[in-house]
Amino acid sequence: SSEIAAEFLFNYSRPVIRTITPSTSADTAGGQELVVQGRNFGNRPDQISLRLIETSTGFDAQCVFSSNEADILIVDHLIFRCTYPAYTIDDGDGQDVEVYATVSGLTSSNPASFAYVDNSGYFSMLVNITMDLNLNSTSFGSAETFERIRGNTPR
Repeated sequence: SSEIAAEFLFNYSRPVIRTITPSTSADTAGGQELVVQGRNFGNRPDQISLRLIETSTGFDAQCVFSSNEADILIVDHLIFRCTYPAYTIDDGDGQDVEVYATVSGLTSSNPASFAYVDNSGYFSMLVNITMDLNLNSTSFGSAETFERIRGNTPR
């Protein structure tokens, strides 16, 4: 009897990112969850990495993955999550960040778009406006004075 040797060759497909959430308005402080949907992510969290790159500024950072593998893969091959890194607005505007997924050495060929927004001054601005309104509202005096300030003649 003769034996026939069969050789099976196959290649894994590159990961493909379809959507990332959030894709815009990500807080520059980082530390928030990023959900990545697509395909070919595999089922081994230790083989996945996600890089955020802004070529105009040289920004290049990786997402941080939970130490609990169950927190990483939501659906094998299709969805995973990680924590996105902080971004310093002084480096650039954070609007043209490209996201690449790498699984077992294969990197996505088409990056997803990602944008940061600087929320650091939002709280202090809100506090200043609130304090200003509270202080000034007590200095209007009577309702009659307030109506004169608004341009109305009191009745």
